[in-house]
Amino acid sequence: MRSNGGWRAGSALAAVAAGLALAGLSAWSIRCTVVRARRQRAAQIDYQEYVELWVHEIKTPLAGAKLASQNAGDRAVQEALERIEGLVEQALFYARSRSHEQDYLIRAVLLGELVDGAVRNQARRLIDGGVSVVIASCDLTVMTDPQWTIFVIRQIIDNAVKYGGRQIEFRGRRQADQVALDIHDDGAGVSAQDVGRVFQKGFYGRNGRHGDRPTGLGLYLGWKICAKLGLGLSLFSPPGQGTTLTILFPAARPRPAQPSSHPGPR
Repeated sequence: MRSNGGWRAGSALAAVAAGLALAGLSAWSIRCTVVRARRQRAAQIDYQEYVELWVHEIKTPLAGAKLASQNAGDRAVQEALERIEGLVEQALFYARSRSHEQDYLIRAVLLGELVDGAVRNQARRLIDGGVSVVIASCDLTVMTDPQWTIFVIRQIIDNAVKYGGRQIEFRGRRQADQVALDIHDDGAGVSAQDVGRVFQKGFYGRNGRHGDRPTGLGLYLGWKICAKLGLGLSLFSPPGQGTTLTILFPAARPRPAQPSSHPGPR
């Protein structure tokens, strides 16, 4: 995987060099620019590898601490550890999302599988928050990377619980040659002046927020990942009616029928 990424990076640098040459820059200027770009790329790869290693190493003591807290019946500690676990995984996805060479495994998948995966992951948080879940019309097939998309839906669930939602509804629908997943919660909603800022890095609203101060990365990461996957992500929050986030997927095209290998009737 590293060698494949190196080939891509080399191709990109070659393209940069060609563009600089066309711009009339000297060979020395081109050489300096390419060397600087290589160093930056190497630093980015080192950063991602460090974060991935750190996340892998931290999972073992976290799992041990969770088991100990469960045995002790200390729910407050369990909740804190689950929060830490979620932030650790968020850091991993953030580091990977910065890579220009991330390989996405796009395949046909049922909308319901994506929703179920995210809801199962957030089950304890939903139960503790007293949040009910409604899933409707999610038997539609879409084209996406399931792992990354489930992570996006998890960020939306976390945000809904954080801002006072007591019910989250997932509803699929066809939209021309695409499929939309509407995720609606009945929480405090987003103020009109904040709607245009919800996908900005580090931004968090103040309407009805519960618990600790958020990182402001959840919806930003969701928007960034959707952009890389070729998905749309939008937010609608009319006053007093909660919040609806919509993910827009390419619909999976039906496969053409394969000719039968058996001879027809004579």
